[in-house]
Amino acid sequence: MEWGFNSPLAHHQKWPPAGDSVPGSGAIRVISASRSAIGCRSRPSAEASVRGLMLPCPTVPKLRAWYRYGMLARGPAHLFIAWAVHDVEEAVAFPSTCDALADRTGVEALRMDQRQSWLAVGLMGVLVALACRRGTISNGHSRFYRAMVAGLQAHVGTHLLASVLQHRYTAGVATALPVMLPGAESARRELRDLGEPLRAKDYAAGAALLLPAALGCQALARMLIRRR
Repeated sequence: MEWGFNSPLAHHQKWPPAGDSVPGSGAIRVISASRSAIGCRSRPSAEASVRGLMLPCPTVPKLRAWYRYGMLARGPAHLFIAWAVHDVEEAVAFPSTCDALADRTGVEALRMDQRQSWLAVGLMGVLVALACRRGTISNGHSRFYRAMVAGLQAHVGTHLLASVLQHRYTAGVATALPVMLPGAESARRELRDLGEPLRAKDYAAGAALLLPAALGCQALARMLIRRR
């Protein structure tokens, strides 16, 4: 006897049955009826398996949210990586810059050794990491993160100005333009693309945040570790 879709067993009913609304389920029911006719147990879960493969399509708001989160996951990461590379140079060269400044001004308290320099950079790193984390989870609305982006972008100019005024190399100037500026610009552009561009108040907040923070980290490092 012939078996399959062209057999009499497969055509003794009208296929697909009326009311069938699942794409492809007609073929599944043909196979199921044929198996039942020859004494095989059908698998009622086959149709359910087809339905299970039909995943719901994400809504437009969800797609926008994923897009925004993906962008903001990159922006803070770019900012933090750029800051970390930039501040490795600062940590290494800062003691010599402080020594030169102390020799010029006669203020011995300005001197800092290598251990104090690395501790100050580490303390500042905690603050930068917290700001980047806030930027990621707030979709760019965090004033803390926006101030950090604006402050680090303006921080590049302070390095250039310090070198010009002292007529010499100062700590951080070598990586200010090639490393720190692109990282800050990447974060700033992503905020702009998300409809949250930096404004003048963000730059004012950045200056008010970073200047006291840098001085505080250096002072705390000097108190926690005595210079040799």
